[in-house]
Order: sequence, then C-alpha cells, then structure tokens
Amino acid sequence: MGTTRSNAVDADSVLQDFVAALNQAVLHTEKTQGAVSRRELAKRLNISAGSLYAYLNGTTLPSSAALDGMLNEFQFDSAVAGRLATLRDRVEVARRTARPQRRDAAGGARVNDLPRDVSVLHGRDTELGSVGHALTADAGTPALCVVSGLAGVGKTALAIRAARTLDSQFPDGCLFIDLHGYAAGSALGAGEAASRLLRRLKFDSIGVPADSDDRTALLREQLSDKQALLVLDNALDAAQVRPLLPSSGRTAVLVTSRSNLNGLDDAVRVRVPPLPPQVAATLLEELVADLPSDRQPDQAVRASIAAACHGLPLALRIAAAVLRSEPWPTDTVDLEQFHDGDRDITAMLEYSVDRLPPELARTFTLLGLLPSGTVFDVEAAAAVAGIDTGTARQQLRRLVEVNLADAPSAGRYALHPLVHRLAERRARTSAPPEDLRQAAIRLVEHNLTSAGAPANDDPAVHARHQMRHALRLANAGRQDEALTVTQDAVTVYRRLATANPASHEPDLAMSLNNLGIRLSEVGRREDALAPAEEAVAVYRRLAAANPAAHEPDLATSLNNLGAWLSGVGRREDALVPAEEAVAVYRRLAAANPAAHEPSLAAALSNLGAWLSGVGRREDALVPAEEAVAVYRRLATANPAAYEPDLAWSLWVYASVCSGLGEHLVAAHTAAQEAVSKYRQLYTRYPEVFADDLAGARTTLADILDALGRHAEAAEYRLQTGQ
Repeated sequence: MGTTRSNAVDADSVLQDFVAALNQAVLHTEKTQGAVSRRELAKRLNISAGSLYAYLNGTTLPSSAALDGMLNEFQFDSAVAGRLATLRDRVEVARRTARPQRRDAAGGARVNDLPRDVSVLHGRDTELGSVGHALTADAGTPALCVVSGLAGVGKTALAIRAARTLDSQFPDGCLFIDLHGYAAGSALGAGEAASRLLRRLKFDSIGVPADSDDRTALLREQLSDKQALLVLDNALDAAQVRPLLPSSGRTAVLVTSRSNLNGLDDAVRVRVPPLPPQVAATLLEELVADLPSDRQPDQAVRASIAAACHGLPLALRIAAAVLRSEPWPTDTVDLEQFHDGDRDITAMLEYSVDRLPPELARTFTLLGLLPSGTVFDVEAAAAVAGIDTGTARQQLRRLVEVNLADAPSAGRYALHPLVHRLAERRARTSAPPEDLRQAAIRLVEHNLTSAGAPANDDPAVHARHQMRHALRLANAGRQDEALTVTQDAVTVYRRLATANPASHEPDLAMSLNNLGIRLSEVGRREDALAPAEEAVAVYRRLAAANPAAHEPDLATSLNNLGAWLSGVGRREDALVPAEEAVAVYRRLAAANPAAHEPSLAAALSNLGAWLSGVGRREDALVPAEEAVAVYRRLATANPAAYEPDLAWSLWVYASVCSGLGEHLVAAHTAAQEAVSKYRQLYTRYPEVFADDLAGARTTLADILDALGRHAEAAEYRLQTGQ
C-alpha cells in the first residue's frame, strides 16, 4: 500500500518536472530563434492544436514519436533533448506501476457543478425517461440529447433532474454551463464556453489556448478521454453548440434550448410541452401548500390561476411567489402579472424575439393581430405580414423551430396563449401605426376571400360579406374603396329586393343608408341625398307594416337625411326629417328608455342646431335644452360613454341661447361647462377633441363679448390661436 501511494506521487512529480523542463526549453529556444506558431507547429507534427497545448500544459503525455517530432522542430541541443526524453519515459513507467487514481469526490478529480435541483417537478416522467435512455444508450458515438421547448416550460429543471438521476453512470462527473443563448446581452461564444469548461477540468488559465478554435479543440480532446456528462444549458443554435461536442469517447452531452437545434443531425430530441391542466393545478397546489391558512387560495382560485398560466411551470412558480405577498387578481390576468421581482415572463419571452432577425420579429409581432386561440395557415400569415406565401412559410417554420409557434397539423399554425399576448402587446406598443393599419386591412381582405368568404354563389351572402368588408375598409381609412364595395352591394340588394321584397327590402334599405354614409365620407354630400331619401322611403314602408322591427331604422335614416340636407345648405329642408326623427325616437324612448334615449338626445341636439341655423332660436331652445337634460342623466350613470355627448349638447345649447339676449347668462353657464368638459376630454384624447375644444372656446368668447367681458373673451380667443 505504501509503495503504491509513493509511486502515484512520484508519477505526478515526474510529470511536473517534464512539463517544466519542456516549457523552459521551448521558451529558451523562442528567445533565441523567434516565436513559433502553435497552430503551424501542430500541423507540421500532424497533431491537433489542442493536443499540442495539452502536451505543453501537462494534461496529456506526448507519445515518444510526438515528443521526437517536437524535439526535431525546436532543434533542442542533445543534452536538453536527452533529458526531456528520459523524463517522458520516467512518467510513463511511473504511471504503469502506480495504482489507478480514484475518480470520485474523495479523490478530488471528479467534477460535478450541477445547479440545485427543484424540489417539485410534476408531469415530466415521460420526458425524463426519454432523456435517460438517450444519454445512456450504447450507440458507439458520444450520446447527444437536445431538450427543447417554449421559454418557461421547464427545460433546465428537467435537464438538472435528469443529470442528477444519471450522475452515478458518469464516473468523471457532470459539467454544467449556461450558454446565455436566450438572455440579456450576447450569447456565450463557443470559445469562451470552452475556456470556462477547461478551467473546471482543472486547466490552468495559462495553459488555455488564446485562439477560440484551439480552445474548443482542446476541450473536445479532453472530453474524449472521459466518461462524463456535459450539460449545455440555454443554447442559442447549433453553431454555438457544435464546436463543444466531443467526437469520440463516452462523454454524453445534454443540451437545452428554445430552439429545436435541427442542425444537430445525430441528436435525440425531447420536446417539453406545457403541462396538462390537471398536472398544472397539482403543481400549483404543492407550491403553495406551506402558505398560512389565511393566504391559501381556495380550489376555484387555484384553478383560475392554473388556467391563466396555460401550463407553463415558470408562470406557476411566479404565481405561487406572488401569492406569498399579495392575493391573486380576480380580473383579467395579463403578462405583467407574471413578475415576482426576480423572474419575469414578459422578459423571458422577449429574449426569444430579440434573437430573431428584424423581418421575422416584425411578422411575429403582426401575428398578434390574429384573435387569441386562432389556428391559422400560411396564407393568413402572409396576409397579415404583407409578404408572399413562400417567405411566410419559411418564417413560420423558423418560429416553430424556436418554439414561438406550434404546428398542430400540416400547414396549420398557432401561438401559445401567453406568446400570443406578447405578440399582441408588441403590436399595440411598438409597431408603427401605419404598419398596423395596413396589416388589419390585409387581414380583412384575406378573411373575406378565403375561409371567411361565402362557400357558395348565393348573391345575398356575397352582398352581406361586401357590406362587412366595406365597413372594415372605412374603419381602416380606405373610404374610396369602401364606397365602391358598398355600391356593388346596393346593386345586388336592389336586384334581390325587386324579385323578393319581403326578404330583401330591409337589406336594400340598410345598404342605401350605408351608401349615403360612404358618399358623405368622401365629400359627396349632394350625391348622398338620393340614396338617403330612398332609404327613408323603404324604411317608412317597412315600419308601416312592422313598427317594432323597423321604426328604429326609420328614425336613424331620417336623422341621417337631415344631416346631409343641412350639410349641403338646405337647412329648412333638413328640419322636416329631423322633426320626424325626434317624434319617432320619443315614441321609442317612452317604451324602452335604455335602448332609445341616447338616440333621442342626439336627434334633439341636431334639431336644436338646425332650427338655430335658420334663425328659429326660440323654437330651438326647447329641443336643445331637453337634449342636455337627457345626456346629463345618461352621463351621470355612465360618464365614460356619454360625457362627450353631454359636452356637445351643452355647446349646441350655448350656441342657441347666445342669440337670445335674455338667455345670455344661461348661454355663458352652458359654454363654460362645455369648455371644461372638452378640456378634460382633450387631456385624454387630444387628437379627437382638439377641434371641439377650440369651437367651444370660440362660442364662449363670443358670449363673453356679448356680455361686455372683453378681456376674458380675448383670453379665450388667444387660447384658440385667434
């Protein structure tokens, strides 16, 4: 026993002597003859640069032939060469006679730097079994397993559990390194990763080559002599991983990545899916089991939280952490809720998008315009992104590759609910408005010409789709196109109504009313009068036969006709349909106030404005005052919905009163209130209410002038830029 222990020490000592003598001889030669490129020297010796560094570092003993080649290349004198050859042979002899060194923790040579395992890991037995089989199967080449999946799905936790389970099968230990593929900052280069791993293998930093390729070659050579497990966590792509993989030996490699790393052809792949709902609920229950009873969420709340996490273990763990300090919100849960001060789902998902090329990140963002839960095809993606289908297919394949999209069936794609929320959030907060507008238009057109279009040649179905399409075009700011589509629909409905009035006259009246609106939007108010008058005539006929069904439509068409008549200067003519609209709405509001009072108030304000416009201010006073009363009642119950209407009705009432000397004080009060309300609305929506605020201020200034308060009037005019 004692002799063997002495031989082991002698072998190490002799090796140190050999390495010191070799490096001293090399240094002396280079001082006198010039530096020698290690890479060029390795080529001349027909060995790898990594092997040469290993010889000089002392981690590998050169063979006699390799040493002879080095001696010849450096042209050492005979005394130095003889001493080096003798020392090398003494190392070999000492190693042959020494007892093999133990490769466990007691012996100090075994490496194990695995991170801490999680205490609770649910629903991953199948994946653990697959990883274990992949890493221990005797396939004749180093085992390679890639664990991939969405951010937060638990890839690292699974890899650490698998590595700890298999630890005893790798006598040289387990190496773990985070490659920072999807994280803040840059991904770790293969050369830097190799340097860190070599240091963990007890390489002195001086002995680690400066060149990146040399470092990775040396790492591969060192691993080829071991039976270890190398865990490469959070890899970016195959190019980052490939230089670190041993080409021979029994070292197994386990890689985790959000990418499937398709470029690693010989890898066994284990994809980690989100947890099923019941398993997710069980995991959450265990994570909060130690909470005090007064902080314990009940079963319904736990089920709600688990559902909001959509099977992502990281989201469940964050939710459990949040519950330790505050109750879970009962309203809609957004991405921002999944942040516990240390971990942040939004940031984790954003790292995936940050690694995408700009054009692919743009497409991903615009996919957020699709409804959540949508299973879409290549054509829909091409439409929303404004790209051809070939490019869309390639981009979707890449999104699937990095697990930002799923492919539930051939040619069909979907986004995980939390991923969709990220895309939607990005679209809402960072996409250029014009890009969003055009994407929405393209998506509408796609829906109308593909899955959303009629499946037969029924002209009525086609016309209905045309009307919806026109509305979406108008909302997207494409009024000219909306007008053309509406005109086509009117032509179809007119033909159908002629053949079957009972079935299609309501559709014809609706399309005529919309045609008037579309014409008015493009500034053709004179042209809008004919379809508006025809719509009134059709609705009058329909309302006579069925008042309950068609009187609301009649009142709307009358109000529209009055607006367009007033808009072309025919204010006296506008009063006829306006007064009839008020009469119809008053009748409807008496029967159903909640449904029709808002429309009654609008019609009253219109009538008051048009009566005032033709000089009938006394007659205008009653409907204008009644409109304010109705809108005030509505705004009290629902300020968000009716404050703008109340401000408008106050402005109309102030304008009416301003022409009546005895009502100037009332006009001033109403105008002040209108300006105050518009100022509040402008603060929130400046682009919407800027003109209204300026108009109300001008009206108030006119009233102040009429009251002789010229200084105050001047101040308000100054505010409007006058």
